[in-house]
Amino acid sequence: MSNNTTRTLSYFFARTNTSYTNTLQQDLLDAAQALPTVEERTFSLAGKRWSGLLLKDRGSSVVFQFSVSVPEEEASTIPTTQGNQSMVSLDTLAAPDGYDFSDGDVICLVKENDVFACPSGIRADSIIYFLRELFKLMDRDPNDDAWALELVRPADKDRLKTILKHGVRKIQFDAFASEPLIQDIMDKSAGRPYNLLFRLLRRDASLLEAAARANAKFSLTISHERGAPATNDKWMMEEADNALDSSPNYKIFTKNNAVITPDQIIITKKISLKSHGKSVFFNEAIKKLEEFSQDVRKN
Repeated sequence: MSNNTTRTLSYFFARTNTSYTNTLQQDLLDAAQALPTVEERTFSLAGKRWSGLLLKDRGSSVVFQFSVSVPEEEASTIPTTQGNQSMVSLDTLAAPDGYDFSDGDVICLVKENDVFACPSGIRADSIIYFLRELFKLMDRDPNDDAWALELVRPADKDRLKTILKHGVRKIQFDAFASEPLIQDIMDKSAGRPYNLLFRLLRRDASLLEAAARANAKFSLTISHERGAPATNDKWMMEEADNALDSSPNYKIFTKNNAVITPDQIIITKKISLKSHGKSVFFNEAIKKLEEFSQDVRKN
């Protein structure tokens, strides 16, 4: 029997070069024709296997689902009958032959350039990494200047008013070295806030390799000191705006000491769905995403 679980739906907008005329929905239709099988939509990125489980045209929209796994990774298990023992040890369990344990998946509904996502176990921000690699499998480069595909999170207007009213004191960016974001930084496609970090990492590639093995955390802070020229206020607001557009890993500290994080400022909706292992049932998730899309597009 399935139990109910809570999921947070997220809204993204696919932004491209102004001269690019296709919508993301059209590009995904092309991908569905060029890459009709799951095997053709599977690739390795950041040491993990990414599998495009489903990519389907629904007429007014395109839906897709992808999962992320670590090849041949075992799962930790704990005995349910522990008796009167003072301690027990974790054990491991291998996936059946021909299978991997899933780290998580994302179910998406795309209408023109609007993307509505239901993630399970992994962050919704991983969608852009899946899409970029998917299109590369078609020998198309979404990082090319003529396309320049990005997924941005339109911000909640009330939170934006707070930032504009009080001003920005500090912006902090965090990322683990094993995240695909770090590869984006090295490819200079992660957005302006990361240019400084790119310059530091580029000096010594072995530093990045060692950091990835240790899953080290990088942190970059841009702060506005008291007494700084008024021109700094404008620059800090510009950097905050860039953070909203290009980074899932930021914190914005306002001058009245409020801390604004992505989960507070982005457009989301919490829902309840029946669990399907670590995931949820696809058709139920799509139904909820359709309702979410209607609410967002109405506003």
